[in-house]
Amino acid sequence: MGTFEEDLENRVWADEMPSDEGYVEEEYQEGPDITEEAPEPQPKKKKKRRRRRKKHPFLAFLIFVLLVVGAVMVLKSPLFTITNIQVEGNLYYTPAQVIEMSGIKTGTNLLFDVKAKKSRSALLASPYIRVAEIERIPTHTIKIKVEERREYAAVSSETGYVIIDREGTVLRVAENEPELTIMEGITLKTVEEGKPLEAEQTYLLSGTLKLLNATDDMDLYFKKVFFSSAVVRTYIYDNYYCEGTPENIMNSLSAIKELVEQHFAEDINKGVIKVGTDGYLSFSPKID
Repeated sequence: MGTFEEDLENRVWADEMPSDEGYVEEEYQEGPDITEEAPEPQPKKKKKRRRRRKKHPFLAFLIFVLLVVGAVMVLKSPLFTITNIQVEGNLYYTPAQVIEMSGIKTGTNLLFDVKAKKSRSALLASPYIRVAEIERIPTHTIKIKVEERREYAAVSSETGYVIIDREGTVLRVAENEPELTIMEGITLKTVEEGKPLEAEQTYLLSGTLKLLNATDDMDLYFKKVFFSSAVVRTYIYDNYYCEGTPENIMNSLSAIKELVEQHFAEDINKGVIKVGTDGYLSFSPKID
């Protein structure tokens, strides 16, 4: 055992020491490195304000007007004056006649003075013109393209000869006999230029036109067609003809041509070839 002074010193030491009760060990956390330099604060960027341009509507309108006026002045300048008019496809009319009917003139403006629709209508008013086109070719030329109806046959009437095309459209009425296939014996109803010819023998007329169209490639020409009650006579010479319906004659054209060439070689130029169905042919030197 120690002395009284030692016991007293130990008690005083024990009272001064903290108790372990309620003590919790805290995890060590490393603090920020005070040696690193902190970033300098960046100055705030100033937003640039866009200046709005002031609109000047009157100035814009004035510029637009000047551009339009300038364009019109250029288009109306001599640069677009018509100096040449070309005509294509004409047969019956001369180029000068086609130009006159169109109403287009040289010395006028290509764009402002040419009324294509009006000129086309004026050309189509002629029964001879089936198709008409007006084409502008910068900067001085107008081209007129036409497709004409061709004179194909003539129908004898009290007032003269009614000239028709291959479709039966009336082209004109002539006083003198033309050098075309002449149709006789037709009773006409109406005759109007530019309109289909109307006749009482409608079947015979339409059938005869088909027959004449079929002879184009056959080198066979009928100088006259005479209409009777039910048949036609297609004259090759004044006293030499075929007799039958237009349909039967058309179906026998090859055989007819062969017989005609044989008779021509034998100097036979008078008689009648009667044409029946199924290619039946009979020849008689006697004519009615």
